[in-house]
Amino acid sequence: MSSKNNKQVNKKSVIALIATLVIVAAGLGIMNYFEHSDNNALASDDRGQEIYDIGGQKCYKKQNVETYLLMGVDSTGSVKEAAPDANNHCQSDVNTLLVIDRVANTYSTLSINRDAMVTTKILNQEGNPVGESVLQLALVHAMGDGKERSCEMTADSISALLYDQPIDGYVSLNIDSIGEINKLLGGVEVTVNTDLTSEDPALREGAKVRLTDKQAEIFVRHRKGVADGTNENRMSRQKVFIEAASDVFKEKCREDDQFALKAVKELDEYMVTDLTNSQFSKIAKAVLKNKEVKCPEITGKRTISDYSGWAEVNLDQKSIDKAVIELFYTPIDDK
Repeated sequence: MSSKNNKQVNKKSVIALIATLVIVAAGLGIMNYFEHSDNNALASDDRGQEIYDIGGQKCYKKQNVETYLLMGVDSTGSVKEAAPDANNHCQSDVNTLLVIDRVANTYSTLSINRDAMVTTKILNQEGNPVGESVLQLALVHAMGDGKERSCEMTADSISALLYDQPIDGYVSLNIDSIGEINKLLGGVEVTVNTDLTSEDPALREGAKVRLTDKQAEIFVRHRKGVADGTNENRMSRQKVFIEAASDVFKEKCREDDQFALKAVKELDEYMVTDLTNSQFSKIAKAVLKNKEVKCPEITGKRTISDYSGWAEVNLDQKSIDKAVIELFYTPIDDK
């Protein structure tokens, strides 16, 4: 193979690798982003560097930090064939940020509960904003067109939650990608951390199971009637699947340098993204090369709405502040 062709294959493999890693991490305008403003900026220091107030803590904003939103959406079928539809009813059950610090050469992930209460724009049938509402994060996606606009609306709501931190891009995948990922990996082996025998007798707590494609969907997606029925329980299973799937994926790539290409070909029809091939490539290199840094979790109090009967998680502001500072700012020591 020529040097030129080798470079093309290597580039495609890197793009495919990050696409698949993003899929695993995700779960396996409104027309454009709203204008972001540094409305928490206080002043500038004697060097002209802006000072920000995050929950009472004075900070400098980190430079060269990139933030990408990864979503798992509860729709099925090919996203390429589906027509855009205002108020599409498809919810984002998984919402995870991938944050890359180009200066520190690190990356982190931050998951936000689907039931978190956030502010979003309300659109009419023509897709024009007509007001605002506070609702579950998962429902924000359902207020859009099921495609790009839904992703943008979700990104904007999360940005607003995190002191207007810009979201640099998004990737969403639907339910059908879960079984496809499992199939591509030859069946992901997990230790079942929740009793799922009501869904499948083999999925008993503590059992080591190489998941079938159907079992993978049950393990990652099912919530109602499982354990305490909360999204937190489901998120714990998603974490188990993601870690196991990531290890298998890396091994598959070492065994077959064409594996990533095969994977992205199979998964492309389930994906909505605004990332270019060049961005995928740069993200992939950062994730593969940089050190992962654990980020503080955003926590909240769960209640059941008297009006809708749905779960609502009111996020703890202190935990938001802690995560935001850790990811995007450098605290100033006044001493």
